[in-house]
Amino acid sequence: MSGRWVVVDDTDPGITYTGPWYEKGQESFTDSSGYGTPWGGSQHGTNGTASLSYTFTGQSIRVFGTSAVTRNLAGNVTDPHWSCTLGTTDLQPYKPWSSDINNWPLCEGWAAVTGAGEQTFVLKTWSESGKSNFWIDQIRYLPLPDSTSKLSGKVAVSLEESDPELVYTGQWDDLRIGSLAKATTQAGASVTLNFSGTKVTWVGWKPAGYGLLASQATYSLDGGPATTFDIQGLPNAGDGTQYYQHIFETPEFPAGQHSLTVTYNGGAKSAPLSIDYLVIANGDL
Repeated sequence: MSGRWVVVDDTDPGITYTGPWYEKGQESFTDSSGYGTPWGGSQHGTNGTASLSYTFTGQSIRVFGTSAVTRNLAGNVTDPHWSCTLGTTDLQPYKPWSSDINNWPLCEGWAAVTGAGEQTFVLKTWSESGKSNFWIDQIRYLPLPDSTSKLSGKVAVSLEESDPELVYTGQWDDLRIGSLAKATTQAGASVTLNFSGTKVTWVGWKPAGYGLLASQATYSLDGGPATTFDIQGLPNAGDGTQYYQHIFETPEFPAGQHSLTVTYNGGAKSAPLSIDYLVIANGDL
């Protein structure tokens, strides 16, 4: 389906790593900046001269990791450095954040510049000091509009909150705080999705301006018993929105067609149920 991005974890065998890379688990990366934890539970890092490559067929590509750079007294970035190319086209790397932050865009390339089809993405990184770590968490690419292939392994499909297959009931607010998501504080409001896949991960926000009290919601798969999960609000009333929060994750289930219904059980003074995107393992494009 048009608009669904493919999510490639850093451990995917399709990524070729060259040089002194190592893998660190999620426990090494705290959510101190409010941008969530790494996708898939790990990241690949290096503090030397190294590179990676990934070949895909699609229109566009985005690469994410933890922005953790060393700066001099003037505030200029000193370490590490990285460059990105898509085919023969150089991509402009994103500027790092002012402090360590997860889920940060590192590079992005679009078909309008490089052309659509099979392409190879290459990222090169180097540390002048040999002490500053470069981290990569995931690659996302947008398939060709007519793609119908199914995906498997560590490759999954992401559905934005605006995906036409998501059916909302009740009152949902649009959240336009640097991105787009939805949230509800109406008891009984729900979302239903018919899909093909083997697992669903729900990613949302802890949005500012809503209740702080913990609340609950349920999900039901294929009309089965409801499973309750907790929703935590922001710690304090003055805190800013926290992004890329894992709200819940289903167990793995057999491949095939399924239906998922999520229902909010809280209220106006409680933490809302929010949705930014879903990630479906072995999902349809």
